[in-house]
Amino acid sequence: ANLPEAPSSAPNVLLIVWDTVRAESMSLYGYERQTTPYLEDLAKEGTVFRNAIATASWTLPSHASLFTGRYHHETLTSYYKPLDATYPTLAEDLATHGYITGGFVANTEYCCAERGIARGFVHYEDYVASIGELERSSSLIRSLSRQSFVRLLFGYRDVLGRKSAPRIGNDFLRWVDHIPNGRSFFAFLNYYDAHQPYIAPAEFDDMFGPTDRLVTYISRYSCGVPCSSDDTPTDEIESMRNAYDGSIAYLDSNLKWLFGELKRRNLLDRTLVILVADHGEEFAGHSTIGHGKDLYIQSIRVPLILRLPGSVPRDVVVQEPITLRDMPATVIDLLSLPDEGLFPGRSLRSHWLEPGGNTPKSLVPALSELSYAPWEPNSAPVSKGDMRSLVTGDMHYIRSGDGTEEVYDLRTDPAEHNDLIRTPRGAEAVAQAKRILEQMR
Repeated sequence: ANLPEAPSSAPNVLLIVWDTVRAESMSLYGYERQTTPYLEDLAKEGTVFRNAIATASWTLPSHASLFTGRYHHETLTSYYKPLDATYPTLAEDLATHGYITGGFVANTEYCCAERGIARGFVHYEDYVASIGELERSSSLIRSLSRQSFVRLLFGYRDVLGRKSAPRIGNDFLRWVDHIPNGRSFFAFLNYYDAHQPYIAPAEFDDMFGPTDRLVTYISRYSCGVPCSSDDTPTDEIESMRNAYDGSIAYLDSNLKWLFGELKRRNLLDRTLVILVADHGEEFAGHSTIGHGKDLYIQSIRVPLILRLPGSVPRDVVVQEPITLRDMPATVIDLLSLPDEGLFPGRSLRSHWLEPGGNTPKSLVPALSELSYAPWEPNSAPVSKGDMRSLVTGDMHYIRSGDGTEEVYDLRTDPAEHNDLIRTPRGAEAVAQAKRILEQMR
C-alpha cells in the first residue's frame, strides 16, 4: 500500500530461473533429445540467446549478478558470505517505480532470505512449514540423512523439503491473483527440479533411458556428487544424464502449464518473460561431475529467452556471447524506466536489429569467476585458487588458481576437448584475454 504508483500500462516482469540447467542439454539449443519441445515453440515468440554466459558456475554469485548487474569479484558472495547491501538490486529499484515484488524459490540453500537474495521483495517465499523442512533444519537429522546406510534403509533419494515445480507455480499464481487490478508486478521464480539428485515424476524419470543406477550413485554419495568421475562407473553417469534430461523435460512441461494459466488470466502478453538458468552441470566431460568446481563451458553456458510482444522481436536468435550481468540493465531498458546508473553493463536490446536497421553493438567479453574452495578435492581446479574465465567471440580462455591456462575454440570444439594453449592462435587468444581482464580489473 505504501508503494508509489507504477507507470500506466507498465508491463509485468517474470524472471524464471531454472536452477542447474545447461543449454547443452536442451533441444532448443540443438540437443538430440527432445527435452524442451514447449520452449522451442515459445522461442519463436521472442528472442533466444544461444551463447548466454553465467558469471559463476554455482547459485549464489550467479543470482547476485542477475539482481545487481555486478560481477562476482564485486559482490564477493561465497558459501559463507551472503549478498550484502553494497549494491542495489533489481527488485529494490522496481519497487521504487511502483512494482509489487514477489519471490518464490525452491533452492532454499542459496536463494533463501538469509543469503541476501530477497532484498527488495515485498513478498518472499523460501522455507515452507513442513516436516521435511523441520528435519532439514536439524543438524543431527540433516547429517543422518546424508549417510548412505540411512538412505538405503529408508530408500530415500530426494533432498529434504524440496519444493516441486507445481508448488512454485501454484504459490506464484495464488500471489498474482491477489494483486490489485492494474498494479504491475515483478516476480522471481527459482525452480530446483533439475538439480541433483535429478528426481522427476514417473512419466519423466526414465523418458530418455534407464535411471536405475542413479539409486546406487545417490546411496553412495548421499545427494552430493564427487568432484571427480574417475571412481564413478560409466553406467551410473549415463543414469544421471538420463534422469537429468528427464527433469528438464518435466520443467518444460510445467512451464507449458504455467504459461497456459497466465494466458487464461490475460497476463502473458503483458509480461516481460525472462527464462534463464543460473549455471549448468557437468557429467564427466572433464572428469568432473556437478558444478561449482571449474569454469568449463558446460557449467557456464545457459539458456536465455526474452519475450514481450511489441518490445522484444519475434523469432530472433542472437549468436554473440552475452553475459548475464547485463540482465538488470536490460529490464530497465525494456520497461522504458529512467536509467539512474544503478546497474552497470548495457541492455541486451543492442544485440537485435532495431526497426531503424541499426547493427548490433560491439561484442562484450563474458567474464565468469570462482573463488578459491580449499575444501574441494585436489582434482577440482577451484581447489587450487581463484579462477577466471573469459568468452570473447568463439574463444574461451580459462585460468585456474594455480596459474594453469586453457584456450578453446567453441565454434569448432564445443565440448572443449582440444586445448589450443600451445598453438599460435591459442597464444594470441591468451594475450587478448589478459589485456581484457586487466582493463576490467
